[in-house]
Amino acid sequence: MLIPNWKEELLEEENRETVKKEMPMSPTIKINIEGKAIQALVDTGSTVTALAEDFYHQNVELFPNLPTLPLANTFVIGATGGKSSRLKKQIWAEITFKTIKRKGILLIVPNLVQTLILGMDWLMALQAVMDFRDHELQIKIGEITESMELKGIEDENYGEITETETKI
Repeated sequence: MLIPNWKEELLEEENRETVKKEMPMSPTIKINIEGKAIQALVDTGSTVTALAEDFYHQNVELFPNLPTLPLANTFVIGATGGKSSRLKKQIWAEITFKTIKRKGILLIVPNLVQTLILGMDWLMALQAVMDFRDHELQIKIGEITESMELKGIEDENYGEITETETKI
């Protein structure tokens, strides 16, 4: 067999649990949105930064005077578990990365799989550098540089490439 058939094996309960335990988590950092500490997913595959609509509504007191802007004909695909969701709102909010404070746009996304997805729009503006060896995200604004610990990649074998035997 060229390609193993994992379907039956993965459908067995004990194997599903093993796969879940072995899967590495995605990298996150601790930040503050308008003073509230959260873990943000660092996602270089996302073009935009998105805030979960649930979090926004549950913490509406954090955002009483923030400018909100309506959105028209804007959709997101993938971040909600593969389905496309119509976006209706974006906010102009302050995110604090240790000592660095920066204001910018956060899209409010229904059914988001994370509280905050830090996308390429913010990562580029922050001149972010991901260092997987030292488990850090470095950001720079002007002359100020901060290093923040990347969580979710603590396993020393994270990303290790191993040889596998292929039978033809």
